[in-house]
Amino acid sequence: MLLVGHIWHFNQAHQFLVSYAKKPCFEWEKNRRKKIQHQH
Repeated sequence: MLLVGHIWHFNQAHQFLVSYAKKPCFEWEKNRRKKIQHQH
């Protein structure tokens, strides 16, 4: 039971980290595309 709880907690933390990591990447990607558009 403890292991199951640990896996669930790890999964929650992973989901949080993934969504948190995607946010800045999305912003960065948007800015990168803007810069590329300005260059051409």
